[in-house]
Amino acid sequence: MTDQANQLATEDADRRCIDRVRTLSMDAVQAAESGHPGIPMTPAPVASCLCGLSVRPARTSGSR
Repeated sequence: MTDQANQLATEDADRRCIDRVRTLSMDAVQAAESGHPGIPMTPAPVASCLCGLSVRPARTSGSR
């Protein structure tokens, strides 16, 4: 994979992760029946970045 293709794949994965955080935050607001679903959507990129920095999957020598 070229550097440009690798960067595009990483950006796409980041975008999908941010979209998931937005969706989960909207669902949490709806489940709590309190607040506006748009409020947690704005900091979703920050939450995704912080989560990515603190939670990383453990890889063993046998994992693919």
